[in-house]
Amino acid sequence: MAIAVRSLRPERQWNARQLSRGRAEGRVIAFAGRQASFTASEIVGTIEVRGVVSPDSLVLGLGLRAPQGFRQWGQRAESGMAMLMTAGESHDGVFFDQSAYCAMDIAQASLLSVAERTGLALDPRELQNSRILPGFVEPVWYAQVSAMISRMHLGKAPQLPPGLHPEDVLLDGLLRHLARGGALAVPRSQAQAAQIVARARELIEGELDSPIRIDTLCDAAHCSRSVLYRAFEAVLGESPISYILKLRLNRIREDLAGPVEAERTVSLVSARWGITEFGRLAGWYRAQFGEAPSETLRRRQPQSGRSA
Repeated sequence: MAIAVRSLRPERQWNARQLSRGRAEGRVIAFAGRQASFTASEIVGTIEVRGVVSPDSLVLGLGLRAPQGFRQWGQRAESGMAMLMTAGESHDGVFFDQSAYCAMDIAQASLLSVAERTGLALDPRELQNSRILPGFVEPVWYAQVSAMISRMHLGKAPQLPPGLHPEDVLLDGLLRHLARGGALAVPRSQAQAAQIVARARELIEGELDSPIRIDTLCDAAHCSRSVLYRAFEAVLGESPISYILKLRLNRIREDLAGPVEAERTVSLVSARWGITEFGRLAGWYRAQFGEAPSETLRRRQPQSGRSA
């Protein structure tokens, strides 16, 4: 799905990694309006998305379906909640199985211009801080948008009044919600859990090819083992050990599917990313991606041979 979005929106600079077991799938639609461009995604499986979504535009996102909630910057968001990301802001989200969401990219000047034309009071200072917007969007508008996006995913034209474009519907509701202003009051316990996981993940990213001890993560996150485990369960829905394993499996898959070093073996790649239990690797890998490491490797090797 990340590949599909990048091909439609090449300016995106983020990476998506699979956290669920089995085959992760998704479908994406993208369309452009007069003022903004839009993507809408549906996901089967759980993915983590990190990186810059748009280098030069504001991004307004809306959760369309979230049976287990979303995680944005370590904070929980629900269906019917929206978020704002400033241009160049690093996105850090987890989308659980059966999630659906849409995102609108729009230049700040265009957003302010549309707000002025529609008579909405939008303070430019409210556009300087990335955040989950407070409360829920209007229920009637939310139902309209959900139905519209569902039809578009099925290849059907949205049922809108004559002369109305999907952009008009999305802009109208997101602007009205944004115009409420304010900042979301995050419960102290939730904010603390997000900080703990953020500190731990920073160390994990830098040490993924080396042994990582739980006590080292606790030192980096300034907490006890029990607090660390509770924070990971609250933010990511799994333990630190499970999360580290899934990231390593994703790195292994990226290397096995990559175009370089055709002579690379599964054992060499897995050892590079800290997994030396080769007897268990195949089982972990198949559970995560729905195929054996050797199958991923075989798909890549003929391509390397033809391009040599």
